[in-house]
Amino acid sequence: MTKLLVIIALWMTETYCQSTFTPVATELFTGTDLNGDMEITRTEIESSFTKYDENGDGRVSRVEYMDFVDRYTPHLHALGQELYNDYDINKDHHIDLNDFEAYFTKLDTSGDGRVSKDEFVSYWVKVMVATSHLHETVG
Repeated sequence: MTKLLVIIALWMTETYCQSTFTPVATELFTGTDLNGDMEITRTEIESSFTKYDENGDGRVSRVEYMDFVDRYTPHLHALGQELYNDYDINKDHHIDLNDFEAYFTKLDTSGDGRVSKDEFVSYWVKVMVATSHLHETVG
């Protein structure tokens, strides 16, 4: 009986977190879908990172990324570190074209060369649930 209660509690917590984070993930999608066509392209993924590239070299170092995070959302410092680790797919300490491609592939779960709103939101809700200990609960 106790095992069943634990399973139910875990399911309820995950369901709550998913419904809590869906609006935030949807807002992220809207901000990334620059042309508003309800799909995200590789170019839009790459463009979403330009604000972090302080020196304009086409690559985002951890220092550049964290400078941006700390300037605008210092309370999300720990989350920023974790997200940088996720974005830096090849672990070379720079986010560049190779990482954008790999990140796009991670988001494009259907493999059709486009990232739909559902794919994007689903990915980000999972990320937010997995990193919820690093940021405030929204809702």
